[in-house]
Amino acid sequence: MMKNDPHLLDFSEMRTNFNGDVLSGLKKFLYEKYGKGIFGKLRLKHVVEARYMAYHIAEKETNVGLAYLSSFLFGQTHSMVIHAREKFSIYHDLDPVFRHKFAKFKADWQAFKYKKINNQNNES
Repeated sequence: MMKNDPHLLDFSEMRTNFNGDVLSGLKKFLYEKYGKGIFGKLRLKHVVEARYMAYHIAEKETNVGLAYLSSFLFGQTHSMVIHAREKFSIYHDLDPVFRHKFAKFKADWQAFKYKKINNQNNES
């Protein structure tokens, strides 16, 4: 096939739109669940843990780079994502309370996405 073939699908745009939708949705979810404090410098344990969980979910559900991910979600550097990834792994492996919190966070995120999809379908 030729590169300019109109029948050739451009998956790069789809991927970008999907990633943007996931990240925007995750940001809205975090705001609704934790308020604007999660996007600031607040260092309360439940807020920091929520950031770790958000980074984990964002990494699993998108294919964007660490710099973009950290900048888009929390206005931080890529090194914060690396630190969050390490902390998430340690907490998830060793702390049953954290695992329970993450299971709840993940379920809430899934419910939020499901609600968002249903709302979009009802508007169509």
